[in-house]
Amino acid sequence: MTIDGRTLYATLLGLKAPWEITDVELKQPPGEVHIRVALPQDTFWVCPQCNSAAPIHDHQERRWRHLDTCQYPTVVHARVPRLNCPTHGVKQLPVPWAEADGIMRRQVARGLERRQLEAPRHAGVDETSFQKRHEYVTVARRWMASGRA
Repeated sequence: MTIDGRTLYATLLGLKAPWEITDVELKQPPGEVHIRVALPQDTFWVCPQCNSAAPIHDHQERRWRHLDTCQYPTVVHARVPRLNCPTHGVKQLPVPWAEADGIMRRQVARGLERRQLEAPRHAGVDETSFQKRHEYVTVARRWMASGRA
């Protein structure tokens, strides 16, 4: 199966219609991946709070630092519309890739899919004084068969 850069990054960012990747560029130097995300011109706009029809107030060019692509820092660029809701006033349209929780969940899910469980070979438990007082904390450590903790 062949996949192009736009489709790859749309999947990695968790993009859903109407958002789309318009450009993916590797800048050398400084060694960064720049992704441009846009909305089609004919998109129907609604207030993010009440879902009422809302005209565009303006656009703001924004940048977000995303997870690295291999060793390259990845930057997402988008002109995000601000909508003028008759009830709530000017509101920025939310963008799905800027939700840190979504980024974290996708990254953890990808990591867990690759993870291979192995039983620890050794375990150690110790107590140590905390801040030079008579307060103690318990420290536990495990050693895997591969030598990693």
